[in-house]
Order: sequence, then C-alpha cells, then structure tokens
Amino acid sequence: MFFALLQTFLLLTIISMVTCAVHQVLKIVLKMFLLVSLAIIYIVTSFSQSIELEAIFGWWSGSKNLTSSIEDSLFVVIFVVALIFHSHQVEATYRLDFLWKLQATEEKEDMEHLQAYNRKLLANILPVHVAEHFLSRDKNIDELYHEQCESVCVLFASIPNFSEFYVELEANNEGVECLRLLNEIIADFDELLGEERFR
Repeated sequence: MFFALLQTFLLLTIISMVTCAVHQVLKIVLKMFLLVSLAIIYIVTSFSQSIELEAIFGWWSGSKNLTSSIEDSLFVVIFVVALIFHSHQVEATYRLDFLWKLQATEEKEDMEHLQAYNRKLLANILPVHVAEHFLSRDKNIDELYHEQCESVCVLFASIPNFSEFYVELEANNEGVECLRLLNEIIADFDELLGEERFR
C-alpha cells in the first residue's frame, strides 16, 4: 500500500516537474528554483515516510522502503538535472532565434534600401521605361532592349582634361564635387533636349 502511494507521489512529482520545465515564459533561474524545490520536497517526504514505516513495521520493511526511496530520489535528482539542461538549451535556442530574426530584419531593410538606391541610380542613367524593362522579372536575361523611333538624337560629348580634373581629395569631398559638376553638365544637356525645338 505504502509502496504504491510512494510511486504515485513520484509520478505526480515528475509530472509537476515536466509541467514546470515546458513553460516557455519562465526564466531558467526560476525553473531551476521550482525544480530543485520539488525535488527537495519529494526527497524529504519520501525519506520521512520511510523512517516512519521503519519505526512502525520494523527494520526489514523500513530498509526496503528506504532503499526504494534512495533509488527514487536518485532518479528524481537525475531527472531534475536533465530538465535543467534541457531548459537551458531551449532558452539559448530562443535567444539565438531572436537574434537571427533581428539580424534578418536588418538585412532585409538594408537590401530594400540598396534596391531603392539602385533603382534611382538606374533611373538617372537610363530613361525610366528602359530601366523598368531591365528591372522587370518576366524578361529573358539575354534579351536586349530595342525600340523603333521615327527620329532619334544621339549626343556625344567630350570634356577635355576631365581625367586630370577628377582627383579624389578631401577638399573636393573625395571626388564627389567633380562628379557633381559632371552631373550638372549632363542635366543641362537633358534640359536642352527637353525644349520643344529638339523634340
């Protein structure tokens, strides 16, 4: 009778420990405290009951119960250590998962900013409809762009000694000012080509 009661108490203790260990919200320190507390309660209760039985039924019955209590207590201690190790692994995995999600979100935002920057850059180099043609996903990669027009203007411009003018120094913001001048010249040509007489 007592042995069955002790086994039931052992199973209830193990179920309580598993219930405590599977909670994701609890931190590892709180889980350790609860698991160790449950183990201590079980061990103290088990040994006190074995000692009471030894006093009531004699040495032989009490020693069998004491041996059983020692075995069950060792099992509970090993089970507690395994649950603490498992809880630590789960918490470490959740932390890594959180960091990976954070890193993936940052990388996705960086890629979106880079993609928007590349689109702007391409729109500055090519006409918008040509840039959209090359950016569309449903085109063949080897397909070149062509468009039939009734009248076309091809402009060739040369800036003498620009390669000598272009120098990357701190005074001209590492060459950015030289490129800004080149951009202004190209923008002036675009403005001229936008006039009605050149249409």
